[in-house]
Amino acid sequence: MFIVSVCSLKGGVGKTSVTLGLASAALHQGVNALVIDLDPQGDSTLGLLGEPASTVDIAEVLSSPRTETIDRAIIPTPWSKDAASHLDIIPGTSRSAVMDSPALN
Repeated sequence: MFIVSVCSLKGGVGKTSVTLGLASAALHQGVNALVIDLDPQGDSTLGLLGEPASTVDIAEVLSSPRTETIDRAIIPTPWSKDAASHLDIIPGTSRSAVMDSPALN
């Protein structure tokens, strides 16, 4: 299993583009991949699903990190339709901005 993190505190540096590129490359190489969108803007979610998520999101996973919550949060993406491998996402939403704080929640 490979774990890749794409992060930067600066906006507009290509984090979403790199993430979607890596996800696409994994899919086309037959590697199952899970994108976890921690961005409150949810741009990777929009890119992979084509719309904002209306289900369990990363904020709920972070506030209740149980197997059941994680399983409900994972959504198959249309990108993997007719592919030999899976490309799934745990969607990001604006609700995750509440979790981005040094204060205990």
